Amino acid sequence: SNTIRSDDTYAKDRIRSARLKLNGINPAIITRYK
Repeated sequence: SNTIRSDDTYAKDRIRSARLKLNGINPAIITRYK
């Protein structure tokens, strides 16, 4: 269960960072919309 959660979080972090690179938005702003 822990490994699955870690993988899910890791995947979401990768998606988030990918969006940041595409949109060029500050990470601090993205976390507000979480």
